[in-house]
Amino acid sequence: VGNGQLYLAGQTAPSPGITLIRGGLWLTADDCVVQHLRVRPGDAGQDTGWEPDAIQTGDGTSNNVIDHCTGTWGVDENINVGYDTTDTTISNCLVAEPLNDATHSKGEHGYNSIIGNNAKNVTYVGNVLAYATDRNPRLKEGTETVVVNNLIHRYEDGMWADPDTAHSIE
Repeated sequence: VGNGQLYLAGQTAPSPGITLIRGGLWLTADDCVVQHLRVRPGDAGQDTGWEPDAIQTGDGTSNNVIDHCTGTWGVDENINVGYDTTDTTISNCLVAEPLNDATHSKGEHGYNSIIGNNAKNVTYVGNVLAYATDRNPRLKEGTETVVVNNLIHRYEDGMWADPDTAHSIE
């Protein structure tokens, strides 16, 4: 998504709704709202080097909302906030079942969410994170993030923060 001021209202689609497969959704624009969308990249039949996230805001973007979405079967992570972003919200999403041993060049890589370096004013609220080995979510250096009212289920490592982050966790 390269055009700003997009409102993708998946809840208005006919039943069974919108599911994207064999690829991810990247928001590289500002002022976007994405709601009620399922994204399942999977391994897309590839052998190696295929490393998509399900949903991600692009680096340097601002004022984006991902709400009531499902990000599953990502090969890198499932739902992410890009580096150097501002005013990003991820709310009421299902973030689950990353593919741990698929086509990632680093090998096992079953991670849920990452908040990129220097992302400011990030709200991560009301999400369910499940069946991942790590990054539930991971807050990278220099981030300012509120992580509240999320449920983390069946994980090896829960939420964690790099040095030099400012965060409120509840």
